[in-house]
Amino acid sequence: MSQLDDKRDPSSVMRFRNLLLLTAGMVYLLIVIGGIVRVTGSGLGCPDWPRCFGEWIPPMRLDAIIEYTHRLVATLTSPLILTSAVLAWWRFRELRLLSRSLLAAALLLAVQGLLGGVVVLLETPPNLVAVHLIVAFLIQSLILLPLVLTSLSRRINMDTAKLSFSNSFSRHVLYMLAAIFLMIVSGAIVVGSNSTYACSGWPLCNGQLIPTNPLGLLHMFHRLMVLLASISLLRVYLLSLANKSLHKQSQTALKVLAWLFLAQATAGALKVSLAFPVWLLGLHVALASAVWLSAIVFSSLVALSEDE
Repeated sequence: MSQLDDKRDPSSVMRFRNLLLLTAGMVYLLIVIGGIVRVTGSGLGCPDWPRCFGEWIPPMRLDAIIEYTHRLVATLTSPLILTSAVLAWWRFRELRLLSRSLLAAALLLAVQGLLGGVVVLLETPPNLVAVHLIVAFLIQSLILLPLVLTSLSRRINMDTAKLSFSNSFSRHVLYMLAAIFLMIVSGAIVVGSNSTYACSGWPLCNGQLIPTNPLGLLHMFHRLMVLLASISLLRVYLLSLANKSLHKQSQTALKVLAWLFLAQATAGALKVSLAFPVWLLGLHVALASAVWLSAIVFSSLVALSEDE
């Protein structure tokens, strides 16, 4: 246990944790609303930026309201990320893992803001839409890591805490995290390239195992990444049953991850089988973000606990 100074007493750490919790929740909400923007085709609901049809109040059109809501939530979320980064540098600068993660999140926030504006001004180019989504997931992970660290402040030494994947189990967790990230990235590419509708039916694509068109191949590549992530997650879950040193927090986080992953995979299969209803497309994005969130939390708990 570290010797906290007057700026880093337990109550101060807990207040900062609550700020991070609020920030992480807003980032999740922002990603979900961004997903709704994409699945409803509302990306050009406001064709200019930062205003909407030249006005600060959007017209009473559904696509404009959805797009402007996304911008509004982004406007509310950005100060929370910046405040977290400033406070981390001011009060917790010695905690390198915490302060550097939040400073990186603030830098990526600037990149994300520019990307958001460019995406609108260039009329949602597919490659930038995918990058925009991936950067959002990276920001989410850089906020979640400090959140987990502050939640463990009474159990680990925050001054020397670092991520460690040195034993066999934690390495499998790292492989699983990489597989889930590849799944998320491939899903973002599918959305950005408009490959979502290239395959009907599941598990085959239009009755074919290997489709002949490029968009169908992209879609099936995403399904392959889902399979890879599923196998990796199952491997970690089976290994966890024999891992007697795994903390209860980590066990709970793994169970949440497993259930969310199952729900997300089911939603992905159903959306294809049911001809892509909008509500399932939105749910699929929301669950993908929740899977990534829970994977980061679980992996952080394992990596930080190993270094106790």
